[in-house]
Amino acid sequence: MKKLNMILAAMAAMVLMAIAFTSCNQDPADAELFVGRYHGTASYASTKDGLNIAVGEKVTITVVKLGDTYTFRFSSKNIPTLSGVKMEKGENTLVTLSTDEAGVISIDAEMLTIAAYTTKEGSWTANATRE
Repeated sequence: MKKLNMILAAMAAMVLMAIAFTSCNQDPADAELFVGRYHGTASYASTKDGLNIAVGEKVTITVVKLGDTYTFRFSSKNIPTLSGVKMEKGENTLVTLSTDEAGVISIDAEMLTIAAYTTKEGSWTANATRE
């Protein structure tokens, strides 16, 4: 029985490692569920709470995608999470201009670019690569 448990544990570990390695170069546009980390610089300016500015901070951006909704979490406490960003499946770039939001976000397996994405809360920019 101990041998069987060890064999099952080893097989489970191999499956988990295979999944982890295949998701390293996964394009988020092609996935229903995606979690990835991008490293680079980001800036933020608040439009709600007076003047709150963070410029050119080195950050790790954790990107979580569930369905067509993205969340961008920044490692800097000075840059709030950007959540609820909707991109159609298969699309790598969002260009939006409405009364609620404006800007460009581009993401693929290797790079994340947020070009002056503005909401009622503030404005985010970021340039980061995935390692």
